[in-house]
Amino acid sequence: MNRVLLLLSVLSIVSSIAVKHTIEAEGIRASFVEYGASITNLWVPDRNGTMTDVILGFEDAGTYSNNIWKPRYGPVVGRYANRIRNGTFTINKKTYHVPRNENGKDSLHGGTIGYDARNFILIKKTTTSVEFRLTDPDGFMGFPGTVKVSIKYTVRDGELHIEMRGNPDRDTPIMLSSHTYWNLDAFKNPATALITNHTLHLPRSTRRIGVDDILVPTGEIITNSDVVNNFTVPKQIGRDLYSAVDNCGKGCTGYDTAYIVDAGEGPVASLWSNYSGIRVDVRSNQPAFQVFTCTNMKDQIPLKSTQIDKYLGRKTVPKYGCVAMEVEGWIDAINHPEWPTESQIYNKTREYLLSASYHFQKI
Repeated sequence: MNRVLLLLSVLSIVSSIAVKHTIEAEGIRASFVEYGASITNLWVPDRNGTMTDVILGFEDAGTYSNNIWKPRYGPVVGRYANRIRNGTFTINKKTYHVPRNENGKDSLHGGTIGYDARNFILIKKTTTSVEFRLTDPDGFMGFPGTVKVSIKYTVRDGELHIEMRGNPDRDTPIMLSSHTYWNLDAFKNPATALITNHTLHLPRSTRRIGVDDILVPTGEIITNSDVVNNFTVPKQIGRDLYSAVDNCGKGCTGYDTAYIVDAGEGPVASLWSNYSGIRVDVRSNQPAFQVFTCTNMKDQIPLKSTQIDKYLGRKTVPKYGCVAMEVEGWIDAINHPEWPTESQIYNKTREYLLSASYHFQKI
């Protein structure tokens, strides 16, 4: 690694001025930090009108770049989200190698220093929007070409909108996502701190991507005919959660599953809680939707003060205490040219664009 890239890698893991930037509109308020262009807080009204912080995060802005847990709380992940088999891919007959930072066998979320561990620059802020930028240099983490990335968050009348753009100077794979963990009860449901009571609906996902024991795609496309993976009809996450054995890796119980989004209109997903009365409808231009039920949480990471009820005594995030919902492309599609999905290779004449909206309402 040359001196410029070494300096960039050092700067990418050092937070600048650690402050939260807050934007708001009618019925919604959100905060962000430069580190990972991360969303840190998201307040929406529950059925009683009480503003409720429905995503996981850290109390202090500085903790995002300096914590021992590394949970990827609310950042942008990239240059290539999710997994790449063997950390390799080929473009124009040349094979590239990126760090195999998961299990020593595959690349996860862009390698050892992905976008979640890079310090973005805040370039614009209004009362209702923030925009961050990052220049990802040629060769960093093994990816070819320089990519100029912009991330814009906007709030408006009970809705959060995310726009992610990537402009490379030559052929390179790009797949970004927002890696946000949700608990619509904000851990204040006396009956449970888990998301087992949350109802999930994936109306346009009749199929999923088949994976091996370490969640790397095998190339198989599976129809969701089994009860465990069928969310085309709304059901509580807890109904089949404990039957979802091997869904999140060999011997793992829970969901870490990439559902394919069929063409059509309307939300790609809806999530709601009858306790808080909060519902979120997710719309996206992306062809896949990853569901992860926080199987890695071990009652170690502290809750934010906005999510602590002194009478319940909960202080940390338990296993199954949250769910990640990632809008993204078909995972590892760069190694599966036989798949009927759009190419994930972008260049000077082809811009990467992710658009997603999260619309909140009371039920």
